[in-house]
Amino acid sequence: MDGQDWFMRSIESFTENVARKIFDKPENKQQIEVKQFAGDDLIWSRLCALLAKLDFCAAENLLWEHLRPGDPDCLMLAEEFYKQLGNFGNDALEANGFSREEVQEGLERARGYIKGQMT
Repeated sequence: MDGQDWFMRSIESFTENVARKIFDKPENKQQIEVKQFAGDDLIWSRLCALLAKLDFCAAENLLWEHLRPGDPDCLMLAEEFYKQLGNFGNDALEANGFSREEVQEGLERARGYIKGQMT
């Protein structure tokens, strides 16, 4: 493991711990599993940092800037992003410009875009 990988994992762990403390969520081993996205670790870390700051709109914008049609790594990234976003409670989502339905719609839209079913 090189220094950059360690650094990125440290950032991810930190942001997950901050989010867990903010929302008083118990530790969930699945939730803190290290995700690797074939070259998108930096993007993932930035997404996690934005989610931890509850800046959901900026996080979603960043995600969409990096989605590419036909890229399976982008599909995994989008699915994990919307899964993490969906882990926030309805109050946190709504207080930061999202609804539960918008999370689901965003995931479906991202899947369609990546799979080439929309532009």
